[in-house]
Amino acid sequence: MKKIFLLTTLVVNTMFSSISAQAFWTTVTDPYPYSGYGTVAMIAAKNDNIIAGINGTMIAYTATNGVQWASATITGDGRTIAGIRKFIMAGNGDIYATTGSYILKSTDNCVNWSTNYSFNERVFDIAINPNNGDMFVLTRKEDYTYATFLYKSIDNGNTWNVINTTFSYPIVPTSIAIASDNTIYMGTTWFQDKGQVYKSIDNGITFSSVTGSLLSTVGVSIIKIHNNDIYVGTEGKGLWRSSDKGANWVDVTPALIEDAWVNDIVISSSGTVFVSVDYEGVYQSLDKGNTWTNISEGLKTHAPTSTVRTPECMAITSDGYLYAGTNDFGTYRSASKISTTDYKEIHSDKTTFKLFPNPTSDVIYIEGLTDIVPTVKLYNLQGKELIQTTDKQIDLSTFGKGVYMLQIDGQMVKVVKK
Repeated sequence: MKKIFLLTTLVVNTMFSSISAQAFWTTVTDPYPYSGYGTVAMIAAKNDNIIAGINGTMIAYTATNGVQWASATITGDGRTIAGIRKFIMAGNGDIYATTGSYILKSTDNCVNWSTNYSFNERVFDIAINPNNGDMFVLTRKEDYTYATFLYKSIDNGNTWNVINTTFSYPIVPTSIAIASDNTIYMGTTWFQDKGQVYKSIDNGITFSSVTGSLLSTVGVSIIKIHNNDIYVGTEGKGLWRSSDKGANWVDVTPALIEDAWVNDIVISSSGTVFVSVDYEGVYQSLDKGNTWTNISEGLKTHAPTSTVRTPECMAITSDGYLYAGTNDFGTYRSASKISTTDYKEIHSDKTTFKLFPNPTSDVIYIEGLTDIVPTVKLYNLQGKELIQTTDKQIDLSTFGKGVYMLQIDGQMVKVVKK
């Protein structure tokens, strides 16, 4: 079974603030540039420090956009790192990390870490309720039983109580996520084709399967939630989405990718999705996974197959840079900043522009322009200019399905060709 790295990141919207033809990714200084190690977990702190968990060695951070990295100081029993599995940030800005059987905690944006708690089992995932700050940790015995324990803390991780012990081989949980309505979702791995998604509406006391039409012959690698949408990344069957609390599932795997193993998912505040697919690269969707754009250009490739060195983890800073860490093949940052605003209407000091219909199958109309129409330009997500006009209607009938960027009077809006 492939080793699973579970990650949590801060996310913002994913619209280009400027369009250019350059590669999406640029290489930054590696936090640990020695053979055999790589970045397997990332998070962006409130001061825009990027924090990286280095496989089996250390925690590193950068406050200079990846130009220079520093090694964090770790005290307590957890100072001997057994491999960072995940970072997560609480509402007050404190950051937690899971490693081995320990939870580490930093209150100063990663510079110093202390051992917050030690469990009797190996820690596999951690989640924080966005409403009340309650913390949940998923642990597992490393023996033939694979007995799994769900712990809960109501005091910032200082004390923990076991609240669920019902799972064991072959139904082995690997990931948890908590929705805004306090529902807990749990994914399991693929032992004996038992990959499942479960949910709990009583704070983890009991769980029921909501796998439904989701393929259950493979395991769940990661779960991410945005508003009413639940995204499940699998260990070999792509990406799935449910918009009705798990009652029904839709396969939203990027087209032409078979047996996709999802490494990481990050979702912006407005629902834009980045997904990292093993050996395939990074994809971006602005419409909940219905259409995708490959944004892997700039990532290194394997020789001689030219398959992409796929990131294990991604993080987005509040000032608009997307970072990605790979396992021993470099650290990357988006070449351009990513905007924090996703427009369907474009507001200026003097007027409001509306686009309709959006999505469209052919023509999209611009409403609200003055008699003097500014130059309107249409780009694809690789930055190539496709149309330049002063008309109030744009004909997309000759273009393929997908997401495009419309520039009007220096402002950007996404349009979807269906």
